[in-house]
Amino acid sequence: MRWTDSEVSILTENYGKLDIAELSDLLAGKSKNAIFKMAGLRGLTSKRLVLPLKWTDSELEIVKEHYGKLSYSKIAEFLPGRTPVAVHNAAQYLLAITKKIINYRLDMSNNAAYFIGWVASDGNLWHGKTGYTVAVSIKTTDVAILHELQTALGIGRVVRCVRMKSIRGGPPQVSDMSTLKIHNKGLFDHLKEIGLTENKSKTLKFPCFENKSLYKDFIRGVFDGDGTIYWKTCYNKHGKDNGFWQSEFVSASLSFLNNLNNYLMSNNIIKIGRVKIKPTVNALVINREDTVTFAKWLYDDDSMKLERKYNKMQKALNGIREPKNVIE
Repeated sequence: MRWTDSEVSILTENYGKLDIAELSDLLAGKSKNAIFKMAGLRGLTSKRLVLPLKWTDSELEIVKEHYGKLSYSKIAEFLPGRTPVAVHNAAQYLLAITKKIINYRLDMSNNAAYFIGWVASDGNLWHGKTGYTVAVSIKTTDVAILHELQTALGIGRVVRCVRMKSIRGGPPQVSDMSTLKIHNKGLFDHLKEIGLTENKSKTLKFPCFENKSLYKDFIRGVFDGDGTIYWKTCYNKHGKDNGFWQSEFVSASLSFLNNLNNYLMSNNIIKIGRVKIKPTVNALVINREDTVTFAKWLYDDDSMKLERKYNKMQKALNGIREPKNVIE
């Protein structure tokens, strides 16, 4: 596919400033190999991110205010004469000087522990030609939690992907997902130090935090990422529903679930949990009584949480029944 003059201009302006994945988004239809090839033909090399000339302090304040909340195109509407690409460059510059983005490390706060739990349960780490990436995805209906994480961490961007997807060989369905993507080697390395790994499904380990108070936030992140809370219907011989609330953690890592179960029991958060081994994914099942005590422990403060699962837990605490098995 031939390159247009405008595409070459975009490549020349942004090569070395944006990572290859972001360049590929800007240059629709261009593969990563094509981008590398054209960059080589034009003698382009990576260079340090610098702020384009003539940005005023008031313009930068507008970028700071709206970054992570609005798209680059929407932010550009507040900045006459600025393109979405220019806004992106300014945002990346601000992140670089305010958060030392090159060597970013988590501050090991409660919010950081919650983020680690999300990545451990329902996130990804990978690296390749496009650099080092940490990502967390969720249905777009719950995208607010990703913006909260982005604001708390001060790094990354939230992107939306709507596409047709077949699940387990069934008919194609609309998949509307949003992802917090962080392209940063410092964060990538820090998460690996903590114990997270690439392709972590079966190798995930339970972390060891020096600050023991972080475990609750970490476990809440794990639960919000890959935990479930549901009403288990149980009819007696008279047709009456004697069901109850039950919760589960799921993971392909049996070691992780066993260690999580041991932590919850040894700290008297639950009496006993059952780790069930399944062909594709394992589960730590928490029974009806322990689900209530677990919910009280998990949500006894105003820390970051996924509102949808929190509201479900409140139903369990208040004994409100569900008409059918609805997994959250």
